[in-house]
Amino acid sequence: MTSTTPENRTSNGVWLGNSFVSSAETIDNVPTIANFLRDNMVDFWFVNIGGLSRGGVLPDGVTSCRKVVDFLNAVGSWEAANGGKKFKLLAWFTGHTDPEDPKTYIDVTDTAIRAALVDQCRKLAVPSAEGSYVTGTKREFDGIQLHFEPAAPTSEPFEALKGLMRQIRDGIGHSKWTSFVVPRYGDVGTYWWNKQGWHYLARYVDLLCANTWDFQAATPADYQAFMKGQTYDILRAVSGVVWGNDGHHPAPHGVKVMLGFPAFPGSKSHTTAIETVEAAAKGAIEGLDSLKGDDSSLSYFGGAAVYMYTDGTGKDGYSAQSTDWASFRKAWLAI
Repeated sequence: MTSTTPENRTSNGVWLGNSFVSSAETIDNVPTIANFLRDNMVDFWFVNIGGLSRGGVLPDGVTSCRKVVDFLNAVGSWEAANGGKKFKLLAWFTGHTDPEDPKTYIDVTDTAIRAALVDQCRKLAVPSAEGSYVTGTKREFDGIQLHFEPAAPTSEPFEALKGLMRQIRDGIGHSKWTSFVVPRYGDVGTYWWNKQGWHYLARYVDLLCANTWDFQAATPADYQAFMKGQTYDILRAVSGVVWGNDGHHPAPHGVKVMLGFPAFPGSKSHTTAIETVEAAAKGAIEGLDSLKGDDSSLSYFGGAAVYMYTDGTGKDGYSAQSTDWASFRKAWLAI
């Protein structure tokens, strides 16, 4: 931590590519990457384990994360050699919940599929679990993160999703983190979540991470304004302050929110020169500043999370140390 970085920006996150649990070459580079992330105040690592099938399992079992024990032990060795510094490592699963695509649709209302999902989480987070993928590891994962798209908070699926997150917490142990990646705040469509969705899921997880990108902004200034609004609205929804913390919207306990900062290849929804880390950081800071008079919403802020890191060169379109991370240090960390 430096004296120039505001306290609520000193613990951040990053999504990491699948090579961290499947490639010996990447794992050999873990000490260098750990140094870099520590120096950029990144405590949370969301590690891409792989995509789940419609049955709620990894299609090829441990194949997609065949080096996961080597990865965990590499991080553990670095931590032991660096004064006991502890990162928070979350196994990150992706999946699809669009019923119009039956080949990939994960129906979370199906009790058997929810049970399979919990079993997959246990195999990553609990070394003693039957069929565990991390048997023999010296360093465990600190939790689980799910990223399902789309995940609109409609009645029956949303109730099932809340139940699933409770089951995962019970399955992996309450001392471990449970996290969910949530779409943007708003009532625009499927890939947006309204204030009710944000508030009610917050009761069932430890960490919510916002997909605050793909806004199709016309200019960096437009995206910056979008991030300001997202920061303000999400935190007020999670805290329940937007309803005045009435009887139906009490303040949740302990949950944190991380805002996503984009650093990934361009698409029809994402223009890399417009949706930048710099604009995201400036907008988030403005949103946080606008909450300074609020009684409680600021206390739910957990930091920023960069999507995503592969090898740090930027050659594949993902975050580059020389550009995206330089902007992160200057605009967000103020160092």
